[in-house]
Amino acid sequence: MRARPTLSCSAPLLLAALSLSTSGCQALFSLRDVVAGVVEPFAIQSTHVGVVPPEDPQLIEAISGSEYGSGVLTRLWPYDAKLGGEPDGLQPLFQGDASGGRVVMLPDPEGSGYRLDGEDGVRYTAGDEIEVEVSYEGVPRWIQVVAPEAPAVAFAKYHGAGEPIRVSLAGQDYTRALVMVLDVETSETLWSNLPSSADDIEVGARGAEALVVDIPADVFAEESVYAVGVAGAVEAGSDDYAALNTAVSGFTAARFEFSTVCTFADPDLCDPPDEVPEEVPAER
Repeated sequence: MRARPTLSCSAPLLLAALSLSTSGCQALFSLRDVVAGVVEPFAIQSTHVGVVPPEDPQLIEAISGSEYGSGVLTRLWPYDAKLGGEPDGLQPLFQGDASGGRVVMLPDPEGSGYRLDGEDGVRYTAGDEIEVEVSYEGVPRWIQVVAPEAPAVAFAKYHGAGEPIRVSLAGQDYTRALVMVLDVETSETLWSNLPSSADDIEVGARGAEALVVDIPADVFAEESVYAVGVAGAVEAGSDDYAALNTAVSGFTAARFEFSTVCTFADPDLCDPPDEVPEEVPAER
């Protein structure tokens, strides 16, 4: 991954006048970085989301019909405060070891921002050092993060209709929990706490609170079979930016593990019917 430039510092009289300690040089540069980052009008929010290949045929079918059917989805939303929105004509780049170098991100045909998936050559590999970069106003701007593995989490397969589910990743080494619920029959995303547009991006909870997510009861209002995915997110740190608004920019990487959750009162309805082999006409 890139290393940020190292700043050297002498001990000018200004520091003494400000009554700074011997570490005042570092404090001064840190303050300057913070102020510059907040004042910088250009920001990037990006997500790199993978899926652990499931074994359950119902889950395979549900995920294959969703936007995560290729096994990975990378999204990026740029924002310029001077424009009050997304600049035109950008060519963001995605770079990851598992993806074989730099790939130009494509405009999202269904909304704002840019995206790539597995069909574009992007892969999700735990431990991969990934980066998104945008050249804007003649300045290269980038943010980077390390892709984590999926969390250890388990659900009871049978669940009461109309009852909520609490997801907790407490004690695991993530910054927050991400959750999505798919309808197994239609692959529709019924509920998710992932951003789906630039308007959804906001500073969320941090610490222990961010590792606990409550899926509302109305998500499971109907008797049905659901695919519940849980991912542990890792986010870019304060040293993982260049020429971006540090108060707004972010890069989140996470990998989902899906589980089957059934709310039918009759458990026999929770499993797909066995396929009846076609009869082979008898030879005459």
